[in-house]
Formats: sequence, structure tokens, C-alpha cells
Amino acid sequence: MGEWEFRWLAIKAAFRIAGMTVIVERAIDVPEYRRLRAEVGWNSPDDRVCAAALAASLFTVVADDEEGRSVGMARAVGDGFYVLIVDVVVIPRAQGSGIGAMLIASVMEWAGEQSIPHLALGAADEVAGLYHRRGFARAGQYLRLDEDTVSR
Repeated sequence: MGEWEFRWLAIKAAFRIAGMTVIVERAIDVPEYRRLRAEVGWNSPDDRVCAAALAASLFTVVADDEEGRSVGMARAVGDGFYVLIVDVVVIPRAQGSGIGAMLIASVMEWAGEQSIPHLALGAADEVAGLYHRRGFARAGQYLRLDEDTVSR
């Protein structure tokens, strides 16, 4: 174990002892995924679609509280050249505590380690500041199809 890994384990242990949130790279299951999305008012597709989406994740990071219950998550999806950060969620009782910034920093660190050349995300205006502070900027070229249009 390298010095950095040892320090990170010590930091995580200290956070647990202090009753704080810890950020961990780990898989998330469908019920946990759906619960987190529901707690912020997001709909989820059916279980089959959720399971396929989670299985296709390149990287998943979860914020666990002092009881080990997830209070946030973020995922990276893509092909390794173009990667999109999705499902950045922090439940209401944990918002404003820096968890969102830690989740994004974790995904960015992973992307740097993987030498990902194109990292992007979509953000609502009310949370765009979180991403601007991490170096993201509006690209203006992003277009999308609404779900109703896709299913035609």
C-alpha cells in the first residue's frame, strides 16, 4: 500500500469516527439507485433499464453517511474517449455540506487517472455554480431529444 492510499484510508476512518460522510468508489444496486433519485424528486425508469444503466457505468462513486447509508452518488458513462457525468445526486438532508463537490472531484480524479480527454455533464441552472467552480463551462453545442421524440 502506497503512502497516498494509506493516508486516504486514515482520512476515511477519521470521517467515520467523527460521524461524517465518506466518499467511496463502489457499485450501487437498483433499489439504492431508485431511492436516491426519488429523494431528490427524480423519476426512474423500470428496474430492467436501471440495472442496465448501472451495469454500463464506467465509474460510480457514493457518499455514505456515518451509518453507512448512501446520501449521494455520481456516475460516469461513455466509451472512454467521451465520458458524461450523470446522476449527481445528494439527498436534501445532506445538501449544502460539500458532498456534491466531493462527488464531482472524485469523478474528475478518476477521469484524470484514466486520461479521459472529453469529460462533460448536463446541469440545471440552479446547480451550475457547483460545476463552474470545478472548471466546467457551458459549451452551447449540446442538443438532445426528448423522451417522447425518441420513442416515436
